[in-house]
Amino acid sequence: MDEQRLKILYKKHCNNTLTAQEFEEFHQALEDIDAQSLLSLYADSGQDNAADSFAKEDVFNRISSKIDDIEKQKEFSIKKSNKVLYYKVAAAVAVLFIFSYFILNHIAHNSSIESNKSALESLSKDNTKALASNSSNIQFADGRTLDLDLLPDDSISHRGLSIVRVAENELTIHNEAGSADFDLNSFHMFAAKKGSTLKLTLPDKSTVHLNSGSSINISSSYGIKDRNVLLKGEGFFQVAHNKNTPFIVQVKDAQINVLGTVFNLSAYDQDKEVQATLISGSIAVNTSIDQTVIKPGQKATVGSQSAIRVDSNVDLNQILAWREGVFRFQDQSIESILNELSKWYYIEDVQVATNLKDKFTGSIKRTKQLKDVLTAIQEVSDLHFELQEGRVKVMK
Repeated sequence: MDEQRLKILYKKHCNNTLTAQEFEEFHQALEDIDAQSLLSLYADSGQDNAADSFAKEDVFNRISSKIDDIEKQKEFSIKKSNKVLYYKVAAAVAVLFIFSYFILNHIAHNSSIESNKSALESLSKDNTKALASNSSNIQFADGRTLDLDLLPDDSISHRGLSIVRVAENELTIHNEAGSADFDLNSFHMFAAKKGSTLKLTLPDKSTVHLNSGSSINISSSYGIKDRNVLLKGEGFFQVAHNKNTPFIVQVKDAQINVLGTVFNLSAYDQDKEVQATLISGSIAVNTSIDQTVIKPGQKATVGSQSAIRVDSNVDLNQILAWREGVFRFQDQSIESILNELSKWYYIEDVQVATNLKDKFTGSIKRTKQLKDVLTAIQEVSDLHFELQEGRVKVMK
């Protein structure tokens, strides 16, 4: 990508005006360019717009990642080019410290120092028990459970499914219609534990990334007579095109109909709303009283009364932050932030003092401990946290 095009996309990124296609183009460009180009892009952006700081942070995180790669290269080839490499790394890290100081202080200021129908009915009955979030990743229709961490082999066949572990937290699923125990009407659950994600490649080559504490139910007949799934929690879907067999997701009181597309779907039990955000393609969102079709870059929200609201002003950076391994917050209350944190960490109960009006903006990697996240918030506000046995108490 030429430099001028990158700058145009970056400016639109900072103004939150990227289309869904431009969003993919921009983030691919960030993956492809080197650390020095990223530093130049960030430096050229200036610091004159307070509203830009949050959007610029995405580029800053990319720079951090690139510098991590340089550090790894230094360790690997230190004997080959010790002094030269050391000074290159030192210079890059020095610039990073300058930028990080600006971002952290800017964020602290903004924070507030400031036949399908019957199949879906079967899925909705959810005849498999909910998995404990710290136990098995897979539960078959017959009740057998499997913990991927304890799986002795990288593949297993059971109840008409062949499951192959292709990488850590990544599975490929195949149908075995000819197996003796194949049952067309069996439903199987795959779950991502708290504090982790899980990628699944389904029999039709569609993929779904499950966020922490999320699960998906599929039938043994998936890809044979239907493509129906039941989602709890949050998933990022890349659906293979098949005009003869629509891809259907059941979530709470809503149904998502797809032909071939990329979208994010969030339907945690603890959230009052279901949110479907379209990246590319087209999806239809249906409830008992409402229906709509959304376009790329739009978000459909299903409320507690099953009415659907469509929003065209969507922050894809925030919605897809979990796919990049970060929490990203934009002008959010502490209650909202703790709700998001509880999807990743083991938080059983939250007690928040009344009349807390603080709002927070910023991001932090999901690899951090919960206490570190709370400490970071505490340091830029007058809030205080008590954390004990999964219970969080927030006070002033």
